[in-house]
Amino acid sequence: MKKIIQFPLFALLFISTVVFADIKPKKLQQLEKDVATMTDVMGLNADQQAKILEAKKTVFLENQDVLKNHEKGSEEFKAAKKANNQKYSKALRSIASKDQMKAWQEYRKNNK
Repeated sequence: MKKIIQFPLFALLFISTVVFADIKPKKLQQLEKDVATMTDVMGLNADQQAKILEAKKTVFLENQDVLKNHEKGSEEFKAAKKANNQKYSKALRSIASKDQMKAWQEYRKNNK
């Protein structure tokens, strides 16, 4: 039974390490700081924090691919970034409650 549990856990850790290996420590710290701010403002629980951090990592890596594959400022670049940001926003709305999202929007409005 122990081996059955250990293998998926190891596989998950390995995959997340490989997938997010392109994120430099400084950028990862910034993403974690962003999630900490969101936690303070929105009152996120640990599960929500983890999911939002993963969503932020994913959109960061996807946007890095956009930078590599499209000329900055081109229509394709803009469309790909917009699609990535919409996907992140949708993920955020699925993770956080309406009240939490309202608190986050109010915070962002007041801190531009």
